[in-house]
Amino acid sequence: MSSIGIFNRLGFPASLADKTITFSDSTLATLNNLPPILTTWQMQDIANSNTTGYFTNPVGNYASNIVSTMASIKTAANSCNLFTVEAAANSSAYTANVPSHFLAHTDRISNVSPPDPNDPSLPQYNTCIGLGKALTFIIYQSDGISNNAVMMGNFGSLYTTNTVSSYAANLYGDLILIQSNISGGNSTLSPSQVSNIISHINTTNTFLYTSYSQDESYFANCRTIVNDYNSVKGLSHMGDTEKYLANTLIGTTKLKQRIY
Repeated sequence: MSSIGIFNRLGFPASLADKTITFSDSTLATLNNLPPILTTWQMQDIANSNTTGYFTNPVGNYASNIVSTMASIKTAANSCNLFTVEAAANSSAYTANVPSHFLAHTDRISNVSPPDPNDPSLPQYNTCIGLGKALTFIIYQSDGISNNAVMMGNFGSLYTTNTVSSYAANLYGDLILIQSNISGGNSTLSPSQVSNIISHINTTNTFLYTSYSQDESYFANCRTIVNDYNSVKGLSHMGDTEKYLANTLIGTTKLKQRIY
């Protein structure tokens, strides 16, 4: 058997080398009969401490640009008394924190970030996949859905790259426009230009909010249905004692109608 090197990472003390025993033939036979736990490349990555960088957020760069550009618009607008633009950027990027929430959300559902420790109800790649697999079995039997729609409903925001990149470009253009039209500490932009910038900010904010809210709502529905499944699954194969108790003592009319 080849040595990949994971054992070396343990730092086994040489002083304990004579304190080990060789496994018995029966134990070795059990170990040898185990199916592969990992592929060779997975073991090599563990041996090399190279177990990150497998996933990327397809909208991450654009979402990050929106977050930073919105902050810069707020600063630039404040510097030239463009208070209506500052208020719009402040509401979007700081009070409601929509762009930052969108970035964090897409990082989680693309498996770039782990679950939110402060709010486990928010979707994350692994929880979406786990619930999705369970629901796929349930809903195939209940509704005959023979594609991956059950799972894919969690990942809508990851398919917004074209729109998000367009909004990011618009906002950056707005930033340059503001910075290029300051005279004597005041903005020289026309009312229509100011209105257009505010419209870009609000449209971006609305789109990002709608995108991640749809994902979060879908994930919440998945959790609810799995909880409902867990509530009824124990009623499928009730033993004699369970049925006796339900029929004579603890079962409601609803339960009796279902199982008899």
